Amino acid sequence: MALTATEKAAMIATTHETALALVDDLQHIREIIAKPEPTPGDIRRISNQLRRILIDSGGDIRKVAPPRIGPLELLAPDILPLIRLGERKPWNFLSAGVAEVFGITVDALILQEGAHSRSVKGYRQGSTVSIRLDGFLSQKIICFEGRWVSRADVIKYVANVAHGVHSGDPKEPNHGLLKKIRYIATVKLNGGNLTLNFNPKASGSSDKPIEIDRSALDIILIQLISAARYLTSSPDVIRLEEIIQQEQPT
Repeated sequence: MALTATEKAAMIATTHETALALVDDLQHIREIIAKPEPTPGDIRRISNQLRRILIDSGGDIRKVAPPRIGPLELLAPDILPLIRLGERKPWNFLSAGVAEVFGITVDALILQEGAHSRSVKGYRQGSTVSIRLDGFLSQKIICFEGRWVSRADVIKYVANVAHGVHSGDPKEPNHGLLKKIRYIATVKLNGGNLTLNFNPKASGSSDKPIEIDRSALDIILIQLISAARYLTSSPDVIRLEEIIQQEQPT
């Protein structure tokens, strides 16, 4: 149901401090992902802000946006062709979504068995769609041996298990898979070029601690960069920030 003017005014007043914190968080996230060489620790820690903005108690942005701009949509990679092809023949490994890593823009990272590549009809690198928050969080973004994980899985895993906010044992079904992916797939900077290091037999008894090799980022951290990039570049989010910055405290 549409909010009345009175309801909007009341909601804006009660969410004013949350809105200011949201603007501050978004600016901090932009500063981190704009670094030429963000450390793994930098990226881990923004999982806390992403979780608070998008997930915790429904997400701060769900409280702040409705009275100011109405239903909010976020940009996301247009990867439905990749997902549909993976349903017909599972990907050995796929990580989808644009991120800038060590100053180099990466799109979908795909490894598959066989000598011939698989053409993906309808997929265009860098293309985006505009979707509601629930769709953004539930979008499938990583596939390993036919098993998919979502963007929400990645954010919660890093924040709750992999030293973003807390450290602990995997508790949700996909957490064990995400822990394995952190060991088997890493992007590394070699002589100015990015290479994907992939070892499907790699494993560890615990989640990876702060990575010593600062020229390498595992796929899970790259997906956090990607999530942050889509969130902070979404037109609705930018418009929401502009409105908040013009508000007068009550």
